[in-house]
Amino acid sequence: MIPDRSPRISAPLNEFERLVDENCVSARRAECLATVMLNVGLRCNLSCELCHQSCSPDRPETMSRGVMLDALQFAADLHPEMLDVTGGEPTMWPHLRELVQLGREVAKRMRVRTNLDALLLPEHASVRPRSPSTRSRSWRRFLRHSKGARSAVASRLWCGCRS
Repeated sequence: MIPDRSPRISAPLNEFERLVDENCVSARRAECLATVMLNVGLRCNLSCELCHQSCSPDRPETMSRGVMLDALQFAADLHPEMLDVTGGEPTMWPHLRELVQLGREVAKRMRVRTNLDALLLPEHASVRPRSPSTRSRSWRRFLRHSKGARSAVASRLWCGCRS
């Protein structure tokens, strides 16, 4: 559960809100927001030449759990339509499962942007879809038929990635 710190005017600013105020004065005054995008870090299992953030396996920068909670509280106050999670590769971030669970309380919809390649690694099996939804059935079919090899090779050839 995300702690409620209402009313916003009298509540002290957390570190995330202070940085938002420094960079965009009007952001905390918004009455609503369509999308809140959270970039959880720059670590990625691929090193794509075209990556606009220069993400790679060697990048150590990640969002802390505390900043995640502050950002979710900030987002909750604005009632966004969508919480959009990006990175690097979000599935490599240790707090993704908690973010998804808490994010469902914050936004009507969620999107996790992933290259899917990292989900093929055994150490990331815990973030694969578990529910019997259409998407998880599609995911199981993807794993069973492609073993990730064709799609991983194709994505690397297309975008200039190196694993």
